[in-house]
Amino acid sequence: MVISALSHAGFSQNISDNDPQLTLSNAPSAVVYHMVCNLQILQDSRILSIIRAHSPSDLLPGWPVDPPPAGMLILLVDENPRVREWAKYQASKCKIVPIPKEKFVGPYAVALEAIAHAVLAGTDLSSSATLAAPTDDTATATSNIFRIFSYTTDPADLWSGFCTFLRLIPPELLTSSTNHNVDLRRLVIGHLHDTGPRQ
Repeated sequence: MVISALSHAGFSQNISDNDPQLTLSNAPSAVVYHMVCNLQILQDSRILSIIRAHSPSDLLPGWPVDPPPAGMLILLVDENPRVREWAKYQASKCKIVPIPKEKFVGPYAVALEAIAHAVLAGTDLSSSATLAAPTDDTATATSNIFRIFSYTTDPADLWSGFCTFLRLIPPELLTSSTNHNVDLRRLVIGHLHDTGPRQ
């Protein structure tokens, strides 16, 4: 359904056939919102290709700002700089910060773990015991997403996206790791010793 709606809006599955001036601002706003709310749709390589080739530079009309779609949070650490900027801009428009704990479930839990995996894989923290062994369906979904998405490998970009994400996380998740397979406290503390380039 999403691919068909995008096709009607002029977005071809063959990216080379698309108008380079075309952005997702030209697609039906509800369809794009659905793409980034539903992680199963977002995992489709055709959808990711269209997002990376046609990411908008502004908010899409009619989108609710709170909470931001879970897929937009994962896009904070995407390999494509334009996609990361779009995701950051979208996240910056949230008015209810942090996201209430009761809403930070399902795809948001998957996003949290996927972003943590991306940060660990892109830094020298992978040897620390920040992530617990997968124990539930959320961990399985995270593993699938981590294999499908392509994340930036630049530690500065990873931490920039992670910091944007961190301000949206319910504070309870920073004091307890019982509900997730990731210990955010250790992830953040493990970064404090970094001596990489400063801007």
